[in-house]
Amino acid sequence: MPILMQRGLLTYKAETVYGTAPADPFIAVRTVRDPELTPLEGDDLAQEEVRPYLGNDNTRLINKRVMLSFSCYDGNSGTAGTAPAYGGLLIPCGMNQALVATTSATYSLVNTADPASVSMRWHQDGMRHQLTGAFGTATWRRTAGGYPVIDFEFQGLYSQPTDTAFPTPITWANQRDPLEVSAANTPLVTINSVARCLAEYEFALNNTITYMNYAGCTEKFVITDRKPTGSIQVEDVSIATQDIYSLVANSTKVPVVVGHTGGPAGSKISLTTTGNILGKPSFNNRDGVRFVTLPFTPTSADGTSEMTLLYT
Repeated sequence: MPILMQRGLLTYKAETVYGTAPADPFIAVRTVRDPELTPLEGDDLAQEEVRPYLGNDNTRLINKRVMLSFSCYDGNSGTAGTAPAYGGLLIPCGMNQALVATTSATYSLVNTADPASVSMRWHQDGMRHQLTGAFGTATWRRTAGGYPVIDFEFQGLYSQPTDTAFPTPITWANQRDPLEVSAANTPLVTINSVARCLAEYEFALNNTITYMNYAGCTEKFVITDRKPTGSIQVEDVSIATQDIYSLVANSTKVPVVVGHTGGPAGSKISLTTTGNILGKPSFNNRDGVRFVTLPFTPTSADGTSEMTLLYT
């Protein structure tokens, strides 16, 4: 029988022992789109020999690993103080989760190479692909007229795929449908505390995920660096309203806030980056109105305070 592409499911669970898949049940993530799976990556190690005949060398596939990327609608959990179902995927991207009951779920950066790892399973119509010891990186996107999304890219240790049915029952907990980015739903957009009109926004962690397989050690992935970057496209305004040219020319460090906070409790999301050095501006024509795109580079003194993600 054919394996249907439309019938897919992502599940994951935090590991207590690195590289060891925990017991069921895993957390099912409903709001996933555009999955891309590299089911078996590795390096071909040639056994180079001189022979009395022509032909190929024997090779062996080593350093086997799996890569999984996908986008997830960023819609919050539906309940203030409850983490969204996909929130646990931010932790292996180098983030910490702090919950305040009935109030908020806050994610901030950690300055360590080994945050908690996860095991992940991609179910494709009766076949299960698993990666363990996985770490990743994340990119947040906000585009006017579209849904807020997070793009994830994960790498993990290889497991042999199996013919395995979808888990039952599948529980879709703490996954609210997203609200589109709009004037009503995204009322708070500021650059250096000055309100701006947003067309597009992107913020990427840009984690460096390094695979390590050395003798006498544990085969593993490690987050070895993080170089976050972002960009924001806003309607241009007068110099009197905001002099972005002086901010750029003087490398002034400024906060950038995008608050998707116009909906009910359990749907609000605020993303704040601090210490941003604004890059060279460029112009865009949107329906005859001039917009300006500003790249930015967050900085901090401790490697943890560049950004805060708040769900309320």
